[in-house]
Amino acid sequence: EVPPIVRWKDGPTMQQWKTLLQDAAKRAKAGILWASSINQSDDEDESTTVQRTNLIIVANERHPNAFSLAQSSVNMAGLGSIIKLSQGDCIDFDLGGGSQDDEEETTTSLSQRVVIPGRTIVGTNPPWGKRLDDMDVEDSWASLKTFLQRECNDAEAWILSGNKLLTRILRMKKTRSFVVKTAGEDLRWIQYHIFPKKKREDNEREEGVVNGGRFEEKRIRGERNDYSDDNTDFDSNKRRMRGGANRSEPQQGQQKRRMRAGGNQVSKRKRQIVPEKGRGGSSSGGGPWY
Repeated sequence: EVPPIVRWKDGPTMQQWKTLLQDAAKRAKAGILWASSINQSDDEDESTTVQRTNLIIVANERHPNAFSLAQSSVNMAGLGSIIKLSQGDCIDFDLGGGSQDDEEETTTSLSQRVVIPGRTIVGTNPPWGKRLDDMDVEDSWASLKTFLQRECNDAEAWILSGNKLLTRILRMKKTRSFVVKTAGEDLRWIQYHIFPKKKREDNEREEGVVNGGRFEEKRIRGERNDYSDDNTDFDSNKRRMRGGANRSEPQQGQQKRRMRAGGNQVSKRKRQIVPEKGRGGSSSGGGPWY
């Protein structure tokens, strides 16, 4: 059978095609042998030696039909021993080794863990509103957020998105992004570096101090686990946090105007009512007003 590529204009001849196939088969055999070989490596603090294969590829697909197609493609390519597939919601996708937020780790848990700090890349193409309804899309991104934070500490994630509003569900800061145009759609490959739970909390606290103490607001926002349109609880918390400052500004302005109308001066430096000279040194508005 003549492959389509040979029929292309200026394409390879049949003999060239056969030569390419032979070369690819040799390289594939060497690559699979290397990927399946056991490699001994130290964990992050070099206190434990862990045995792993040189290459680990795991994948998850939610929809049964797409999963079956992917599984058959992997088997036809002869990569069944290299690529492991699972089917289900990514919130249930277990990368092994137990919770990555556990303080104590054993050699067994480390060897069973897929994610190697600083050496693991996660790639995903979550739905962004073209084939699923809005509720399914938001649920998918919420599941992705849980999976990344639970299973992918110290990994690098690349997420393909066509809707910037959906990426906000992740509550993560991007480090890089690239524009991709396909099928008339403007998409973005967005890079995130995923930090362990303790480091995430420390970063949020530091950022809260730098940004004027808004860490509490971020904490409340982060605790929301439903991404529906009902923002009543979050908005009420937000109003309570900011309400004091917002209410005081008009009250301060009204008090200033009343004091000035009574012949008093308002000191901008000390923010207190200062009686005018020649009025006996007394004032009903003396003392700090804030």
